[in-house]
Amino acid sequence: MPDLILIVEVLDLTTPGVVLGRHAAWVPPEVVRHALHGVVDDDGFDYAAAGVGVKVPHQRAGRILKYTRPDEQDYDLSTFPHEVHILQALAAQRMAPPIHRILYARDLVSRPHGGGPLRHDPVGAWGYEMGDAAVLPKGAVGIDPATGGADGASVAAMRALPIRGSVGAWGDVAKPGNVVHGYLVDVRRSAFDMLQHVDLTPFGDGHPAGAEVWTLLTAVFDDEIEARVRRDCQFPAGERPEPYQDFYLVRAPADVPAARIGGSWMLGSRRIRERATAVGFDSKPGESVVDIGCQSGGFLQWSYLQQAVVSAGVEVEVDGRSVRRECGVIGEHVGIDIVPEYLAAARDLARAARMRIDYRAVDVAADPAVAVALLRDLVPSGVDHLLLMSMEKHIGERPLWALVDGVRARHTYIETNAYRPGEGGAPVGKAPIEAAISARGGRYVGDSADRNPRRLYRIDR
Repeated sequence: MPDLILIVEVLDLTTPGVVLGRHAAWVPPEVVRHALHGVVDDDGFDYAAAGVGVKVPHQRAGRILKYTRPDEQDYDLSTFPHEVHILQALAAQRMAPPIHRILYARDLVSRPHGGGPLRHDPVGAWGYEMGDAAVLPKGAVGIDPATGGADGASVAAMRALPIRGSVGAWGDVAKPGNVVHGYLVDVRRSAFDMLQHVDLTPFGDGHPAGAEVWTLLTAVFDDEIEARVRRDCQFPAGERPEPYQDFYLVRAPADVPAARIGGSWMLGSRRIRERATAVGFDSKPGESVVDIGCQSGGFLQWSYLQQAVVSAGVEVEVDGRSVRRECGVIGEHVGIDIVPEYLAAARDLARAARMRIDYRAVDVAADPAVAVALLRDLVPSGVDHLLLMSMEKHIGERPLWALVDGVRARHTYIETNAYRPGEGGAPVGKAPIEAAISARGGRYVGDSADRNPRRLYRIDR
């Protein structure tokens, strides 16, 4: 990777001291080392001593949004290089703090506006290192005493630079709070109407330009993902040439809302689509999906893509401009497993496809109550779809029913482990589980037969 790109494993925006604005989060110099974890190729840079912080536009699933209104509208990352280039141009005139390296965090930890449980977004987030305006020598932006924002002369000087925008966008520049110690620190507003830099070519110290952002984004993803999934996600481990189940792999960037629809399904020894169809699993936009024993996340990927297609949005006119509006939202998707290799592969696949799937490590066999409590926090409105596929043998019946009864999903899908037909085709040893499912109002819906015959059941509440 270029030296101008800093890659970190985790950026935790819940770290004390992080400032959450409407458009971006500001990680002050003294907080950076506490908020960044797993810095790749750490050069030991002392942020506090250098007076350099990190600024991160609010992002979710690779889309930029407002923190205070996350469901209003989101936008692709095409505005990110404009933001960087505009600040660079202003920094050359001492009108914005200096911009240093571009930062990419593989995992973004945040909390929803107004409170709620922590969220882990494996798509991560892009940001940049920026000098702390408060400790720099006073900048060149003057203040209008009447408004408290940038004065007319400063705005005129900015408009002489290769920066273009609407009247509203330029009006936002002069708003109070955008100027700190003589420096403009925020040039972002709604993406369809924000300032743009006329010449998106590398300049100054060579920051990436518009199209290059996607190249860099792709380069950040591990190009050995497929090989690692095939190697690490076998079951039993190391005993088969293919992974346990199908997985969705994206190799090239594609700018579409919510997810990258343009990858391909890589086949394992277990079929995702066929099993989903057989058990009647079909989530709708906005519905929550939980897969316990998720492995590499195939069912969650399947559901996310189904919801993303329906939620892909339509073009509408807003203030005379064509803007994409979502016609649905993608519900919470949560995967739970205990095998580190499975979770690592699942997160990498979600990151490459820009799917906001929250993967958690929980030993549900040892303490199913932990998973139940976690899901109540993550999905306070209740789980719509709970998948417990081939979990009967691995966790035992007592934890299985503790999960079914504790989560109380609107739709629960259970797949047994492989069974042996007895007299008349009846499954040997499955009478207890069938009786327990029947007692909960569930029913047998058929068999999956992609590897060995397994019984499929569904409980609807």
